[in-house]
Amino acid sequence: MSSLTPVNISPAINSIVVARHCAVEISSVVASGPSTARCVPRAVTDARSALDCFKQERLDVVIIDNDIPIGELEALRCGLHLLGELKRLQPRAEVIMLASCHSVADVKIALERGAFMVIDKQTASGSLLRFAFQRAVEYKRMRDRLG
Repeated sequence: MSSLTPVNISPAINSIVVARHCAVEISSVVASGPSTARCVPRAVTDARSALDCFKQERLDVVIIDNDIPIGELEALRCGLHLLGELKRLQPRAEVIMLASCHSVADVKIALERGAFMVIDKQTASGSLLRFAFQRAVEYKRMRDRLG
């Protein structure tokens, strides 16, 4: 008689990339990691679409470029404001901010508003983005297991 070994199938991660110019490229890079086989982040290029996603879907991991366009939403000044809105609507979502790290104040604000990690977008490599995304996914899953 053979015994069945339980298979650990991780649930799919619902994620988006909010970036002005390179959302699709960032999404592709992140999805190419070995542990993200069931995760292909959707690319969003404006604040309005991002807010719609925040309001309509449960998100696990979000990558936000601090230089997101304001568009028609006058209340949105930048990615930092978008980060605050996401954390208000979905406090358990993990957020990776892409920022120009020459502004220490922006990094500090992002961390205070609940960013999981802040990456300097000028020096961000594909492997760093994949690593950060994978760590955020692992952290999110651990927090969900612990309650």
